[in-house]
Amino acid sequence: MKHSQSEFIDQLLVDQSSIRASSSSLSRLIVWGLFSSIFLFLLYKFLWGFRPRFYSEFSDLFFLAESMLPFLASFWALSFAFKLGTPGRAAPPPLLAISAVLMFFYILFQAINYLQPSGVYTMAGKRPMCHVEIMVYSTALWGVFIFLMRTAAPVKKRTQSFLIGFSCASLNVGMMQISCMYEPLHILKLHVGPLIVFTLITTLIGEKFLRWDKKSPNFLGSK
Repeated sequence: MKHSQSEFIDQLLVDQSSIRASSSSLSRLIVWGLFSSIFLFLLYKFLWGFRPRFYSEFSDLFFLAESMLPFLASFWALSFAFKLGTPGRAAPPPLLAISAVLMFFYILFQAINYLQPSGVYTMAGKRPMCHVEIMVYSTALWGVFIFLMRTAAPVKKRTQSFLIGFSCASLNVGMMQISCMYEPLHILKLHVGPLIVFTLITTLIGEKFLRWDKKSPNFLGSK
């Protein structure tokens, strides 16, 4: 019933909301992108700092590609999370799955590095509570995301809840890649682990926070 209702609303509003939704989604995307970038840069910079000379590691193209995966996964999920805030802007499931595929490859690379070490890993840059940081910082970003969506009209709430939580946590995994110690098992347990936990929790509870505000210009029947 919910599925058919969702499709009905999407079809009903596709013509009237498509133009308005694009600008609304883009503006929210820009606001959240700027906020999250500045917020996380300042936090990671002044709380224990970045890993010493991490930028020199980008000369290794494999490390560079690996480091980009969490950021790409985050912003891919982010873009669709905002689009789903308005009926008629749904994306095909294969496109939505790309963010998860990108993170899968990141995890796969860490597993390969653990099973077949390609270098000597050190404790340089180790942060004492990196797993807690990921959870706390992701929660802060998640709260801002929910605030920006307060005037949206989410229909596919479970999917959007997953994308929001996944996007926030993936961004922090990417930041830890250049801030915390680089050791595959540590990354899998204390960086990827919190990502999975946070995504599961926010997927389950996110629907309760995604409200269809009747004052929203996207609300059915609003002027």
